[in-house]
Amino acid sequence: MLSLAALAFSVSAVSFLSNGERGSSRWVAVVAALAAAASSIAAYGAVQGLLVTLVLSMTVASVLVLVLAPRPGHARTVAIVSGLFGLVPALLAGAMG
Repeated sequence: MLSLAALAFSVSAVSFLSNGERGSSRWVAVVAALAAAASSIAAYGAVQGLLVTLVLSMTVASVLVLVLAPRPGHARTVAIVSGLFGLVPALLAGAMG
């Protein structure tokens, strides 16, 4: 569950960064990246969790370059939807203990 949350938060962070706006988008991307790191650390431990977060972020960045390049206006929508999607498994994992 937490791996899925980490993936969704990574997509959200990279999408917010690819939005191209300065200011608040970067801060929201930092929060999403920290949520991805926290989910991975909770699932795998400190060192492995950070490595998983790094790999997920690099993979997501590579994929989103191909997906969002023709439609850069969709970056904000992708970021918001994936961030909200990441909350669902994180909350479910927290509720299950």
